[in-house]
Amino acid sequence: MTMRCRASSIVVAAAFLIVLLDGAIGKLRVAYRWKQIDYEWPNNDIKRLFPDYKQEDNLPLGLEVVGDRLFITVPRWRQGVAASLNYIWLNDTRESPPLIPYPSWEAHQYGAAGVPEIVSTFRVRADRCNRLWILDTGLTLDSSYGYLGDLGGPGLVVYSWNLRKSWLVKHHSFHPDPMGGDFKVSGISFQWNDGLFGMALAPTGDGYSTMYYHPLSSGMEFSVSTRLLRDPQRASAAETSHEFQTLGSRGPNGQSSVSFLDPKTGILFYALTNLNAIACWRPQNKFTVQQQGYVYQDNVTMIFPNDLKVDRNGNLWILSDRLPVFMYSQLDLHDYNFRILMGSTQELIIGTVCGSTSFTPYSTTSIYDHRDHIDHMDHNNHIDHRDHTMSLTPRIGNSAGFVKTEIATMMLLICLSKALV
Repeated sequence: MTMRCRASSIVVAAAFLIVLLDGAIGKLRVAYRWKQIDYEWPNNDIKRLFPDYKQEDNLPLGLEVVGDRLFITVPRWRQGVAASLNYIWLNDTRESPPLIPYPSWEAHQYGAAGVPEIVSTFRVRADRCNRLWILDTGLTLDSSYGYLGDLGGPGLVVYSWNLRKSWLVKHHSFHPDPMGGDFKVSGISFQWNDGLFGMALAPTGDGYSTMYYHPLSSGMEFSVSTRLLRDPQRASAAETSHEFQTLGSRGPNGQSSVSFLDPKTGILFYALTNLNAIACWRPQNKFTVQQQGYVYQDNVTMIFPNDLKVDRNGNLWILSDRLPVFMYSQLDLHDYNFRILMGSTQELIIGTVCGSTSFTPYSTTSIYDHRDHIDHMDHNNHIDHRDHTMSLTPRIGNSAGFVKTEIATMMLLICLSKALV
């Protein structure tokens, strides 16, 4: 059955004030920053329901802009996390606004059943109908396609809403590069052996999309059509292996975490983890170092960019959170550790190789005539087949330290649409 959005849920006029906190470097601005994460506790009675809450255990990881709210995930990697899915109002002009649990405090409380309704969210994405999609450890979906990257497998889980089934796609390009596992962030050297992580979707005009993807521990970029991924019989077959294309290299220290393709400019934006930078590339060009440009780099405000999104107004939003320091050392609780930065995509590419004026941006009509969505769970369209992607294997911490958890068939999604339309 075709699902359509009400017009009122598509067009949202959100006027908000962005306060310049760390100063403008390039064309990105720090919209919010925190030394530690705190929550908007209604009263002390509610706070007493969360006796394990420990402020320094809370690390923001994923973000998404939905209407006049900015959603922020806080994975339950340590015992002291209060609420795993939260939001702040975009018209909040405070430097470090407290997080508001979504949809309620009760949804995050450990009750008689032993686990809360929302356990531990990792990435979050909103579609064109303003439905919120979250990777959690429990619950179900509705009617569409989802692409979920398992960096530990490595593999790609494809989920079909209509068929109510999922299948695992395997390919050697999902694997980490043995020479790409060395990282150095904020003076901390470490090794990660992580596979498929960054994914972004670009509509191709035939009801499908091109998926651009890469392992985290690699400097290479790859692509494949979602037409192949939707076919469980052909997707992992030896005779179709050549349909996974090698695009090229990002150069030395070119490991990348998250990526997002901007539908208005057609440009792929991606984070360069080792370089504290955000880069860009036009898919119409060859994937060479010369055709890739930096749009932002800063060794204070951009330490470990961990999520990246483009909203409907053409603004790029980035969350940096010093994750390696949180994992392998100790955050300075007197310093600003977490930041959300934003800037216009069209302004960011000015003066870069991505700023060529010879390219005609995707039209609104052409984008939403396709079956696919863009990165991490994405925009709706006018027909009943929709694709969504998430790169979603968290590192989970316990008293013994951090361990990796492979998530393949155990990965499920929540679709929370209430209060978003």
